[in-house]
Order: sequence, then C-alpha cells, then structure tokens
Amino acid sequence: MPPTERKAYPRLKWKEKGLGGVLAVMCCIAIATYFAASTVPFSFHRSDALFTPALLLTTGLLIPVVLRARSGMHSMMRVENVLLVGLVYWLLMDLLQSAFPLANVSRASVQYAFVLIGAFSIMLWVGASGPGIALPASVRASARKIPTKYLGMLIFVSFTLGMSKFAIASGFDISLMIEGLGASRFSAPWARGEFGGANAFLDHMQYFGYMMPSLCVILASRTGWFSGRVLFGLLLAAIMIAFLSQTGGRRVIGVVVGAALVTWIVSSPNRVNARVMIGASLTIVSLLYFLQEMLRFRNVGFVRIVAGDRPELSVSHLHVDDNFLRLTQLIEFYPQRFDYLYFQPVFHALTLPIPRIFWPGKPTGSGIDLPGLLGKEGVSLSVSVVGELYVSYGILAVMIGGFVLGRLSGMWNRLFQLRGTSGSNALLFGVGLMAMFVGLRSVQALVQMSYIILAWILIVSFLPRTRSFPGVISGPEGVK
Repeated sequence: MPPTERKAYPRLKWKEKGLGGVLAVMCCIAIATYFAASTVPFSFHRSDALFTPALLLTTGLLIPVVLRARSGMHSMMRVENVLLVGLVYWLLMDLLQSAFPLANVSRASVQYAFVLIGAFSIMLWVGASGPGIALPASVRASARKIPTKYLGMLIFVSFTLGMSKFAIASGFDISLMIEGLGASRFSAPWARGEFGGANAFLDHMQYFGYMMPSLCVILASRTGWFSGRVLFGLLLAAIMIAFLSQTGGRRVIGVVVGAALVTWIVSSPNRVNARVMIGASLTIVSLLYFLQEMLRFRNVGFVRIVAGDRPELSVSHLHVDDNFLRLTQLIEFYPQRFDYLYFQPVFHALTLPIPRIFWPGKPTGSGIDLPGLLGKEGVSLSVSVVGELYVSYGILAVMIGGFVLGRLSGMWNRLFQLRGTSGSNALLFGVGLMAMFVGLRSVQALVQMSYIILAWILIVSFLPRTRSFPGVISGPEGVK
C-alpha cells in the first residue's frame, strides 16, 4: 500500500476506541439478556406472554445506539448501531407486537434463545470496537468522488443492465413485460425454479439496478431534486423498483430503498435537521407499509389492484419472518436429536456466486430442513443468522459469527474516513450497511446482497481514474 494510502487509513487501537465504553455496553447487554431470560413466565404460550422479556432485551440493545446518537449523525449511523436495531427488527419485533403464541417449545428453549441473541450482540459490538482492519483495495479504488457529468450516465447504464433480466426473459416484448409486471411472482416470464441453468446469469444483472436510487440521491445532492437529470433518474428508478417488487422479495426492496435513505443521510450530515429526520421517518413508515402490501399481493399479482380487488392478508401485524419462533424450534432439535451441521450453512452461502452450470454438484441446501422437521413440506422458513450459526456449533459459533460480523462492521465504517461524503463512498456505505442489515436474516441474504458492491466496483472500473486519493476526515465527523 502506498504511504499516502497508509496515512489515509490509520490503525486505531483499543484505547482510542474507548475500552471503558466497550465494557459498559457489554455489561448493559449482558444484564438485559439476564433479565430477559429470567423473566420468561412458566406459562409463556400466550401471544403476549413474552412482551416484557423482549422489551427488556430491546432496551439493552438500543441503549448504546441512543448514547451514540448524542455524538453526531456519523456516530449514530455506524454499522454496529444499525445492526443492533436490526436484531430487534428481525428477532424481537414479533414478540413486541404480541403477534402469535409460541407452541411446541419449552421454556428452556425460549430462555436460551434470548441468551443466544444477547451473546451474538455482545460479540458484534466487541468485533466492531476493536482495532480496525483496512478496506479491500478494490473497495478503496471504487470509493471515490464520481464527477457529476458521469452520474446521469451511470443511472442509465445501471437501469439498462438491471432491466436486462426482465427484458431478455420477455424476448424484449414490452407488452409481455407489462403483463408480467402485474402477474404473481411465480407466473412472470422471468420467474424460474429453485435451481436454474444458464438463465441464472440473468438474476445477477438485476443487482446493477439496485444502486439506482442511491445514484439519484448523489446526483440530487449536487444539482437539486428538481433538475431534469434527477427527475429522469427517479423515473427510471421507480420502474426498476416496480419490477423488483413483482418478484416478491421484500428484503430486496428494503435494501434498495434503505441504501438510498442511508446515502441521503450520510452524504449531508451537516444539513440533518428536524425536517430531514421527519422525512426519513416518513420514508421508513412508507417502506414498511409497502413491504406489508407486497406480502398481500405477491402471490396473486399487482394486477388485482387495477381490478379493485384487495386480497385479505393472513397476518394483522407487521410481519417479519417468525425468526424468534424458528430459533426456539431449532434449539429443540439441535443438538439433542441431531448433530451440529458445522460449516455446511456458511459453506452453502459462500458457494452461491458459482453458477450451477459450472459446478453441477454444488450443495443444494444449507442442511437446515426445519420445515421437514416440523412436517411442513413445501414452505420456506427463515431462522435468522443466529439460528444458522447455532445449528453450526451452538453458542460458540454464534459468538464467533457475531465477532466476525462486528469486524466487517468496523471495516465498513472506515468509509467515513474518506474525505467528504458526496462521492461513491456514501453509496457504498449505504449498500454495505443494508447488506449486513438484511444479512441478519440469513448468511445467504448477506452474500447475495453483497453482489451490489461487486456490481458497483465493476461499473466504476470503466470510468476515468483520478490521481488524488481521498484523505481522512478531520474533526468530529471522523471515526470515533
């Protein structure tokens, strides 16, 4: 690494990270975990029985986030803070909503589920707070300020590449594409089975379209929201999001919109005020409502909206994925009835980028067949990254996984060290943060959403390079 780059990425030590603060957070989460587990009632099968334990653990997880918020926007937006909020969303939200009763699990499994979440959170914070590691060279090279004149072109190129999946599968028939847009997620021309052949390559093209809203945000920060290029870019982004919504993947829309929101916030930290925060809050509420509506229409198609038909939704609460329930069910089976899976879940996720046409014998699953164990064939059940790590090797794997994700968080926070936030470092930070947020749902989701970063590195590599290397932010907006 050249000397100028080494200066741009100083190696932070434990004492500079605040060892006392790290220990305080660890104690806070540990105490909250203890009280959450100990307050699980013996009669916990009612839908509202676990509200108090979930609230206690939620409080312990969010206290560090609230304290960080006092230090400024960049401190609050650090990856580990958002991931603690993500653990509440993916694992505790159903309990806080008293969404459903827990059946066919023991009190000990419920208590241990709280312990696993707490252990994962503590190690996540430890990993993110330790001495930082440098960003990969390819990420550093792509995290540079893109000249304004290229941004409009990048939006159009991203749209063309992202839409190629839908256009090629439809034979470039626009009428067929519009018809597929209103169909159910399994009836569109671009729908395919679980194991695709050569057409699986088309799925990778859509990742170029994921970055379009974030590109529009960067362009708007320089030219204003009502410039012609921004309005045209937003129109293309809306078309892209409409087609992505048809596929039924709610986490995809969450990443696309969430990354744009994060890009907007971190690209203008000095202009964050009450109006901006209200706008961000309304965006999040609107996003959650849209994701809920996707759940309503994805199996029947958005064409039902045109017909004025509104199917009934099988859930009345903000549906996540029943992850806490599935975690307790896994604890019932592993390791009492089945051996740990060791590296199989992680290995399966890491092999996802390799097309099956090149590796016919590629693993077909993570080894976790919870639907089969529960006698629910033909359904897909999410167990969260905590559940996947638990079936790998118990609480030890959960703690190691939390630490590794924390290290990745600390590495990604280094994007804040680049001088200025109006370049692609803001986009990269938003995309990476949302990839890890969704990665709490499963390791597979983490790997798949990381494709967006690879797509950005590829597309930026064709742009003319600048000679200057971004420096380190000075003052309170640097990494703390």
